[in-house]
Amino acid sequence: MVCTGEFVNGLVDGLELKSTIKSKPGQEFKLKIKEKSLKFTSEHLRKVAMSELKNNTPFAATYVLLPNVQGIDTIYVNVKASFNLGKSWTLCDEQTPPFFEDIYWGEPGFSSIKFPTAIHQGKPATDIGLLATACAPDHKLVRQLDVSASVGMVQKTLRVFGDRVWDRGRVSSATEFVQMPLVYENAFGGQYWKDNQLVDLETRNPLGKGFKGERSQEEMNGSMLPNIENPTQLIGCADDSPAPSGFGFIASNWHPRFLYAGTYDEQWKQNRAPYLPLDYQPRFQNSAHPDLVSGGYLTGGEEVTLTNMHPGGPINFIIPHIVLSGKVQFHGQISQSLQFVMETLIVDVDNERLTLDWKASCLCNNALPLLRSITINLVR
Repeated sequence: MVCTGEFVNGLVDGLELKSTIKSKPGQEFKLKIKEKSLKFTSEHLRKVAMSELKNNTPFAATYVLLPNVQGIDTIYVNVKASFNLGKSWTLCDEQTPPFFEDIYWGEPGFSSIKFPTAIHQGKPATDIGLLATACAPDHKLVRQLDVSASVGMVQKTLRVFGDRVWDRGRVSSATEFVQMPLVYENAFGGQYWKDNQLVDLETRNPLGKGFKGERSQEEMNGSMLPNIENPTQLIGCADDSPAPSGFGFIASNWHPRFLYAGTYDEQWKQNRAPYLPLDYQPRFQNSAHPDLVSGGYLTGGEEVTLTNMHPGGPINFIIPHIVLSGKVQFHGQISQSLQFVMETLIVDVDNERLTLDWKASCLCNNALPLLRSITINLVR
């Protein structure tokens, strides 16, 4: 039976996906994508009720059963720690559990991702995400401002402008601002509508500003330019199409992330479904901007410096060095150890909060009914 499903971070409950991007109330634009789907059923996405999670840490934790890249049922254990940013590290009163789905800034499909899901088969490197606002020093009005982030060896700078429009082929002067949200809605991208019909969109960021599509330069007159740009790829004419710049997370159906999901054709249906295709690439699960995917896993101890993202001035801190251990115990069998890696680091500058997400996995295959306990410990 062939079903239709919706993308859930690259996983779909069904065998066929028609990827849609919502643009205006009551209207959708269907990307010309066929057979792009992954099997992800409610049977896999569930907590295993007959077993016990022994979380001996002050952090939030959960676990799910999913088929891994090879199609073998695997237990994935997620741990999430939330800290208050300050002179010394303190745990947040509320330890938010790992998200089972992407959380958006607004309505899903009409806004960008705020927090990515933790439910997947694992990331090959740490995602770095910043929830932040560009803040002019001393609260003084500016027309442009550079904001920068340094996390260990990863460094990125954005140039932020006030509102600008195309004025007869030229870029207008930017309006003054004190603060500007650093979200993909303010980066390069967008859609081209004609006669109330969506003609084309920027697949790398359909929510942004400045996308020309098939419009002439005259038709672009008065349209908005992006507020956020890469200072090394500034827009000079309406035909320019730079990669969208940002510090946030990229949706699973945006390019280039979508291209790593693999091939879902008739051969996959006949020989591989419902498991991941052979050309699936684990980096599909990396939802951070490509510039903010670490070269490996962060381990803690890395220095973080954020500039012009807080009204109080620069932010500097060291990522807490936390070591987790764990084991999975099956009835009648020896325990299997869990090796945790840091998959996601999010600095919520606006709320002065740091979250760290770790994941570990254990092959389960058909032994799920024998699962006795999962233990997570904090190594001191």
